[in-house]
Amino acid sequence: MNTNERREQILKDLKEADAPINATALAKRYGVSRQIVVGDIAILKAHQNPIVASVKGYVYVNSDEDHYYTIACKHKAEDTREELYIMVDHGAIVENVIVDHPLYGELVGKLEIASRYDVDLFIEQMQLHNAKNLSEMNEGVHLHTIKCNDEEMLKRIKDKLKEGGYLYE
Repeated sequence: MNTNERREQILKDLKEADAPINATALAKRYGVSRQIVVGDIAILKAHQNPIVASVKGYVYVNSDEDHYYTIACKHKAEDTREELYIMVDHGAIVENVIVDHPLYGELVGKLEIASRYDVDLFIEQMQLHNAKNLSEMNEGVHLHTIKCNDEEMLKRIKDKLKEGGYLYE
């Protein structure tokens, strides 16, 4: 299999996957190094393939089938778990967190959080690495891109976030 064939097969794998696929798994599948796969993904993305990287691996984002929405939130760092629970408990996948940095502009942190388990794992990793929320740069103000089935799901999530004091309006 040559380089182009491998890249086409990786793209096919990502399009058909039900969950993120990490670079190590792809490297084993195609008998190349992890770095080769990372380079392949970079080339695929440069050719306008909607591939995003998350802590769990690579995902092909087919925006024709999925509904993505951006919501503005504001809360203290200690409320992160509850904010994320509200979103996943109502069926959303939290794709990312976005903050506006005065020097760098928009900073995006990939999350790919789909369940309470994912939320707890994220919080645990933050604590393990003594990491701070990106939103702490902006007094708690941040955006999330979430994937929902429809606008009704989005409305329920926004209502619950507002009820909890997390929606920024």
